[in-house]
Amino acid sequence: MPHLRIALITLLLSSHCLAADTIRICAENDWQPFSFSKKGQAVGASVDLIRAAFAKEGIETLFISGSYNRCLKLTLAGQYDAMLDVGKNQERLPQFIWPQTPFIMMNLHLIANHQQVQHEVSYRVLSGKRIGITAGYEYPDKMLSQAGILKVESSSELANLRQLAAGRIDFMLLSEGTFANLSKQLSSAERKAVRDWGLVDQLGLYLAFSPKASNASRWAKAFDRGLNELQKKGEDRQIFARWSAVP
Repeated sequence: MPHLRIALITLLLSSHCLAADTIRICAENDWQPFSFSKKGQAVGASVDLIRAAFAKEGIETLFISGSYNRCLKLTLAGQYDAMLDVGKNQERLPQFIWPQTPFIMMNLHLIANHQQVQHEVSYRVLSGKRIGITAGYEYPDKMLSQAGILKVESSSELANLRQLAAGRIDFMLLSEGTFANLSKQLSSAERKAVRDWGLVDQLGLYLAFSPKASNASRWAKAFDRGLNELQKKGEDRQIFARWSAVP
């Protein structure tokens, strides 16, 4: 009997350690090819990268697919331990536990309606203009602080892009790769109605940890170590290349 009790205690402790080293991550379900849902499963370049980084540290990952806003709400509430693809701005900074390093840097382009006269590519041109933003998404503080901008919110970046083509907004920000992918879903007339003015900024995206997750700080440090290993060996670039993922 003593041996049986010891075996049971060992099994329970092992189960507890396994649970402690499995992190539940909410992944956006409609941002191809970085994070999207396929047959109900979270897939994409971001998902593979996060999984690989934690694997370097012996930490298991469980990905749950959902809308960005659902992920945001439930991660902040503590139902999930972390979420993907979060930009660190003044609003988000106090809400999460952060690793040191973003896992990807997005090249943000200024996308304009064709009736806007192009001159300098800077946030200054946004003053007094209608700017399309996606509900729940993070934008650089420098953009949001421009005087006189009128923020027009849409449910998705594709909806914003169509608003831009229709002339209902004047500008929006999109990453280089996202603009290329979404443009394929526009009609010929819509594509002619928008202009890519070029690179205006960069925005780092992070794996952001819920402050209600007891292991958040430990996981953030482990993620930094695992990501550093991936980057030293070029494995992060291989993952993005496999998915044809352009930041």
